[in-house]
Amino acid sequence: MTTVRIPALYSEDLLVLEHPLSPDGLGADLTGTTEERSLVAQGFHRDFKSILGPLPKQTIILSSLDNSRKPFFHAACVYDPARNVLWTTSAPLETSNFSRLPVILISKVSLEPSSPKDGLYESASWQKLRPPQVMHMPACGALYEDGVLWAVQGDRSPRSSGLVHLEEAAPRGMFLSSYYGTDFNSPYDVAVSRDGSVWFTDPAPDSSVDWKKGPELAPRIYRVDTSTNAQQIRAMTDEVTRPLGLALSPDETTLYVADGGEHYGHNSKATPRGGAVYAFDLVNRSGTIFLSGRRLFAAPLRGAPTCVRCDRMGNVWVAAGTNVEVWTPGAILVGVFRSASPVISLCFGKSNDVFICASHTLWHLSLSTLMDS
Repeated sequence: MTTVRIPALYSEDLLVLEHPLSPDGLGADLTGTTEERSLVAQGFHRDFKSILGPLPKQTIILSSLDNSRKPFFHAACVYDPARNVLWTTSAPLETSNFSRLPVILISKVSLEPSSPKDGLYESASWQKLRPPQVMHMPACGALYEDGVLWAVQGDRSPRSSGLVHLEEAAPRGMFLSSYYGTDFNSPYDVAVSRDGSVWFTDPAPDSSVDWKKGPELAPRIYRVDTSTNAQQIRAMTDEVTRPLGLALSPDETTLYVADGGEHYGHNSKATPRGGAVYAFDLVNRSGTIFLSGRRLFAAPLRGAPTCVRCDRMGNVWVAAGTNVEVWTPGAILVGVFRSASPVISLCFGKSNDVFICASHTLWHLSLSTLMDS
């Protein structure tokens, strides 16, 4: 474990473009106009201004662009407001011993605000942690009780994939490791509802990795009822090709799921078939929750969606390719934040801020007070 206190690299006003740059489509490639050290916001609807606020700011909290260029800020992006700590996971990193499997590192970023009022951060303490032995290749997670509940992709060993509850880097053990005795495929993301039930996605492993065995289950979304001592797990739907990120609407009547499609990857110029965000209704039948009414909610502009999050106004934020897209609950695209690097995950801060994991760079956006998660 290493701990480094690092000043924020810089903070500046966010560049906002009012109209699409290209007349032939909203998905115009802005890579040439977006520097590695800057985000660009592009508005498509008047409501985007109310989300941005009068003076939106962007800050690079941490970056590996000037040294190792390793993708430390890849997935997870879980913010703990009680401790003012952000958790992220790296992409799989090769080790010095080529006979060993890659490793995914966990970053614990303790944020230090510049003042209580301006919503900006002047520095951060960064700890890079090797996951405990029980956590084989962690992906994303969610706050749960007094810690983080992680989706763990696992490796070739049995019972290595599932959910792990971690409190301050100390695991409480496997929260869940199989579907009635059958190993999960490669759990990716977690959402926790107000009643304590746990939702998570379990896609098939990425075909490009060699550290996973083949799938034993269909790609599914699961729900774990934690209201009794005996956890009850149910398969909720298999109507998503590659379920990745998921999020509940603020009133918990809708579940949004990012479908990575059949050709999942981080090349923003690829066009994966089936890559989309789907919405489901949560309905009560026979005293329990079911999913119904699957519908296409959003077709991302570029690349496959990997993360979806809802702000308190019900807007749906989607990480796809090099974009973070903002959609209204009525499925209207209001704006896009564009990056020069792939954006895999994001989360909301205390009230008016957004954290964005863009591979080598951890971004912070200070926006309007509409963004209370």
